[in-house]
Amino acid sequence: MGMNIRKQTVITRVCLVIGAYPPEMSGGGSQSRTLVNALRGKVTYVVLSTTMRQDLPRISRQANAVILRVYANPRSLYSKVSAACKFTYYFWRYRHTFHIVQVRGMSQKNLLF
Repeated sequence: MGMNIRKQTVITRVCLVIGAYPPEMSGGGSQSRTLVNALRGKVTYVVLSTTMRQDLPRISRQANAVILRVYANPRSLYSKVSAACKFTYYFWRYRHTFHIVQVRGMSQKNLLF
C-alpha cells in the first residue's frame, strides 16, 4: 500500500511597500528589484510604490511582480493626501493577492502601515 504523496509547491505572495521602484533611481528600489528577481519562482510580489514621474504607467508587470505606482508631488499637500488615498485604495483592492507586507525604508507614506 504505497501512498502517492506529491510535494506541493507553495508560492509566497508579498506586498512590497517602497518609496521608488525602477526605473526611478533609489538605493532601496535597486535592492528591491534585485530581491524580486532573485526570488523568481518562489515569491510573487505586489510592489506598491510612489513616483514623482507622471510618464510611468500606474500599473505594470515586471518579472514576477505587479507594480502599482501612485504619483505624488512632495511639494504639494493636496498631492500627498491624494496619494495617501490612492495608496490605501490599491492596498485594499489587492489585499487578497498577498500574504505578507514588507515595508522598505521609512517615510511619510509608511505611516499608513
